[in-house]
Amino acid sequence: MALRNLRPNTSETTVKDKPKAAPTVADNGPKPMPSDAETLEFLKAIDAFKRKTSRNFPSWTEALELLYDLGWRKVEPSRRSE
Repeated sequence: MALRNLRPNTSETTVKDKPKAAPTVADNGPKPMPSDAETLEFLKAIDAFKRKTSRNFPSWTEALELLYDLGWRKVEPSRRSE
């Protein structure tokens, strides 16, 4: 039984794979604004909350309070679904 040389042959390993480049962020320019008026109103309310509280994100409870303040209400399920 012959022993194999586990070291790679230098002539076979002269070409090395280039390390893959890290993904880059394409453009940090202005983001497209939503076209839905209700969505835009909610985003403005979130932005006002962030400025007022100096926090990056509201909690879920605070987000629901923002929606309630904007006039959103829970409605009864339709009778058609019964």
